[in-house]
Amino acid sequence: MIGSCQQVQGYNTTANYQFEWSHPQGQKSVCYKRVATNNHYINISSSHFKYELIALNPTGLDNGTYYGEVTYTVGDGQQVDLGHADYGGNRSLTIKIAATVKNEFQVRFPAGSERAALEPAGGWQSWLQQGSVPAKLSRDLGFSLSSSARFSMHLFCQYYSGGGCALRRDNGGGEVPIQVAVSMPGVHSSQGGAPASRYPLGMSRREFQPSGQVSTSAAQLHFEMQRSDMAAIVRQPGARYRGDVTVVFDASL
Repeated sequence: MIGSCQQVQGYNTTANYQFEWSHPQGQKSVCYKRVATNNHYINISSSHFKYELIALNPTGLDNGTYYGEVTYTVGDGQQVDLGHADYGGNRSLTIKIAATVKNEFQVRFPAGSERAALEPAGGWQSWLQQGSVPAKLSRDLGFSLSSSARFSMHLFCQYYSGGGCALRRDNGGGEVPIQVAVSMPGVHSSQGGAPASRYPLGMSRREFQPSGQVSTSAAQLHFEMQRSDMAAIVRQPGARYRGDVTVVFDASL
């Protein structure tokens, strides 16, 4: 074999020759071989092309199918030159390539995560014994996250307050806003790059990007009611406030 290519494998007999040539990556190369025969008739039974897909950062690609093509000219003195031959009417060869990206995305919540009872840090004893209004009411819910691609999160609320959710008193009455945030180690916001540490969630989509492959990361949802929003609650001893909050994960960006 003559030229600037490398022969990956070769096999020959007195009547047949099979070979595979490799082009150096990122370089223009010419592969050719002199035929050691005086036979003026040579039959090429088949030709095959192999390619290697090189992606700068596969985990940064969105899921989907990516298409591309490369066209070679065919004929005497062209890119694919099989010698003096009858090439027919088609003097070009187009190779079409389709590559599908399927990044992993999985969220798992443990049993019992469908309920979040908001309480003060350390329980209700200070309120029951001294009447001290808690600094806040909160509950954290853990979940497992695996992701290698961008995704978004947003909220659906049974009761709304501003751009977020609220709880409503049983048997009618006022509504009290709550804040929902998320912490996901190894994940940052796609807008600005802030780490996803107690990152606030709302009705509008928040987009996130893992820093590479995140597998079974110990993430948390944070539900809080601030002291400034608890005035209505402390005036209604024994009342129950509740509401449904749906956290939507969307990996189909």
